[in-house]
Amino acid sequence: MILVPPHVLNEIHALASNGKKIGAIKALRSNALRGKLDLRTAKWAVERLMHEAGIHNLPEALREGEAIASSPIIKSMTCDWGAGPFEVDLESMQMKALMDMQTIGLDSVRQVLHLIEILEAFSEGRKITVEPRPSEDTE
Repeated sequence: MILVPPHVLNEIHALASNGKKIGAIKALRSNALRGKLDLRTAKWAVERLMHEAGIHNLPEALREGEAIASSPIIKSMTCDWGAGPFEVDLESMQMKALMDMQTIGLDSVRQVLHLIEILEAFSEGRKITVEPRPSEDTE
């Protein structure tokens, strides 16, 4: 599966639907989240999308091409810093954490900013790892 940002998937669909297959291939090649795709991979993927959308009958593309899908993007979330829940987008969350620094403390602000960085990386399709919890000593 080839992941692209949602707006790119919409662009690829529009280009392919309007008979601009080369434009769709170019958009896919330059915007795949796993890095620049080779021409063959992008061509087969766009042809598969065109077949699945009923634009052209290209059954061999189902065997040869990878599916194109949109990567999930986190737009907003609900937070609670002790004064009740509130919903924020990532940019507002960063600003609110900085403005509430005296209330929530520098360590909490650092954690919120780090979380925002992780959520943005997730939305960009980058790999995110979690460190294992330290094992508890039972002595």
